[in-house]
Amino acid sequence: MGDIREWTFSHHALSRAVDMALDPDEIKAALENPTRPLPSKNYEGCHVIHTERLTFAVDLRRKLVITIGWNTFDGKRAYRYSRDSDIEFIRDPKKP
Repeated sequence: MGDIREWTFSHHALSRAVDMALDPDEIKAALENPTRPLPSKNYEGCHVIHTERLTFAVDLRRKLVITIGWNTFDGKRAYRYSRDSDIEFIRDPKKP
């Protein structure tokens, strides 16, 4: 997909990355080497990039990340549960 510096992020995508306590290296790896880009059902003309833990709704033409979410593979868990359940997916902080 190319260099991470070519991508821009919507305000919403950046907010989600902060809310989810994502490591920038994980975001970079996902955008540079996506494993499963598929056409998006929710965003016309866009694609969804899947990693083991995350999904990204992206506009490939504009290299724009629209939003970031947790990868549930069935695409349903994110809608059945509130945002309060996000804490279950956050990685443990690295211990010194």
